[in-house]
Amino acid sequence: MMRRALVLFLLGAFAIDARAQGALSQTYAPPGPPSNYDGSSLILRFVVIVVVVFGICAGIIWYARSLKRVPVQNPKNAGRMVLESTLLLDRRSAVHIVKVDGQDVAITTDASGIKSVVVLTEPFEQTLDAAEK
Repeated sequence: MMRRALVLFLLGAFAIDARAQGALSQTYAPPGPPSNYDGSSLILRFVVIVVVVFGICAGIIWYARSLKRVPVQNPKNAGRMVLESTLLLDRRSAVHIVKVDGQDVAITTDASGIKSVVVLTEPFEQTLDAAEK
């Protein structure tokens, strides 16, 4: 048994040595010079990928903004409150004019919510006309 293992070991060692000798006997051939590479296809691919990525980003932003929009109710079905106008002061603050039971109300809002609610008086001309009568 020991002899058999020794014989197999020696045969394996000679086989590995023969492969190494065969590999060493091969001659080295250096690679040829590189061909002239045209980088225009690489640049075109880069531009197309950038345009596609920016398009996807713009689509996501548009979709996210459309989710934030609150549909304005039909004034006929609005009930006691009707939004008459909105004045955006900057990105986060606005003044809203709302008619509540026939009375105009100014509501100011910012990013944290409603800041003030002010009941507007009637125009001064109507007050003068009422006083003259």
